Amino acid sequence: MLPLIIQSHFEHYQVLSQWQAAVSCGERVTSHDDSLLFSIITRELTIAADEWCGVLMRLGVSIPPNFFHAHSIYHELVQLLQRGELRLVKIPRLERLPAIAAEKGWGYCFTRGPDRHPSLSYSPVNIDSLQAASTFLDVLNMSEHDISRLLPLTRVVTRADLAELLANHSILAYKIPVTTAAPAPKPVEYLPATAADRPVPLAPETKKSTPALNPEKQATPKAPPKTIEESAQRLIDAGPAVRAAKANNKPLPPSSYSLADKQAVIESGTTERFMVRVIPAGHAGDEGYVAQKREHGGTIAWMAPLSMVEHGDTDAEALLKAFGTRHDPGTTYTVLIIDTHKMNELADVKTIIPTNANLQKLMADNPQITKVKPEITKQVLNEDFAPKYYKFAKGMSKAGTVQKDVKEMEGFAQSQGFSKEETDSLIARHQLARDVSAWEEFTGNGMTLDTNTEGKTAYGPVELVMLDKSPKTLGELKQQNAILSLPAN
Repeated sequence: MLPLIIQSHFEHYQVLSQWQAAVSCGERVTSHDDSLLFSIITRELTIAADEWCGVLMRLGVSIPPNFFHAHSIYHELVQLLQRGELRLVKIPRLERLPAIAAEKGWGYCFTRGPDRHPSLSYSPVNIDSLQAASTFLDVLNMSEHDISRLLPLTRVVTRADLAELLANHSILAYKIPVTTAAPAPKPVEYLPATAADRPVPLAPETKKSTPALNPEKQATPKAPPKTIEESAQRLIDAGPAVRAAKANNKPLPPSSYSLADKQAVIESGTTERFMVRVIPAGHAGDEGYVAQKREHGGTIAWMAPLSMVEHGDTDAEALLKAFGTRHDPGTTYTVLIIDTHKMNELADVKTIIPTNANLQKLMADNPQITKVKPEITKQVLNEDFAPKYYKFAKGMSKAGTVQKDVKEMEGFAQSQGFSKEETDSLIARHQLARDVSAWEEFTGNGMTLDTNTEGKTAYGPVELVMLDKSPKTLGELKQQNAILSLPAN
């Protein structure tokens, strides 16, 4: 039976029966304080009262007779915990554990093994021998005081003891970001937009389709980060300004790139190495992929250069809206930082800035990625047709139209006054959206549509689309240091 791990804001909790083995990195919650247990159940465990019956059945725990109303359900759960028929194991988030500083902005924390921590964002350091463990500790230059501070619940007293435990995986080490003091927040406006990725310079667009742009700069763009660790630290350092803006109901911080700066990138291509993508945390495990694996066996990932989105911190809502992507308040997200140089070495990738013409060419050169023929693609993926598709797609969402049912979509289009020819084109355009994720917010000018703003059109970062024909799992990419993941706020 898979372990039942519940994530709360500050901790993870494992819920298990008295017969199940607890993960080695946690501590059992034991208390005779009814109010404390009641508080954990109702405030920290994200399980609704009416879902607990299914949880107990899954765990093989007998359902109490008074399991009907919320209050009685929570009361019975407290009794089950105190009798030991149900158990809770608290697992602190890795970011909240004491850490020893290493390079700038990064450090290492330790947990009991051999079970891995349930975090989807970090993997344990690969230590497979006593020699490797000793070298690792030599680099950290850990004192016995450091060991007692970092591992207060173990009997480890010397570096030699710790090296042996690391080698046999009784202790696991994790590399995590260490928050440092950030500079005072700058005056804020809105967070310009968003999402895409790309590892090599691109040829300029043959026919410009960008709108009239405001040439005013917000600030001088920063130099792109040189390492994946610096990339993560720059996102983390942006946090105080974003949190202050949201707490005071102020506009979010602006990008240091003006629209003119971004237009120049679209025309000349980008050589920036590190890209940002936001995905649901449930898809961010080691067996997941950078993007959804399609029927053709490849992935299509939309991303943005880190220097264009770093002002957004790891705030999932702000980033996704800047990317022109829907944000689900009930979903936990993960921020991926992608090293495109490593991706070029490890995978069969093709990356473009997705103007209408560039995206048309990508699909024409790789016909396996869409069911729509190239001649039809040119008819429906252009500036003139975009407003019609935007109206059609938004209308379907509002009306609750089943968007995989061609007959239902045809009926909706005709109810909105579209002709038979327009209807066929709209359905073809919607198929493109499903095939390559170019949804109604796709601008076709190489930038995202920033939905953080209201009442006016605002464009976000330059988008990049990466087609990977032979994708590796996130676990494989982490092992090659090609990606780094951070939990989104």
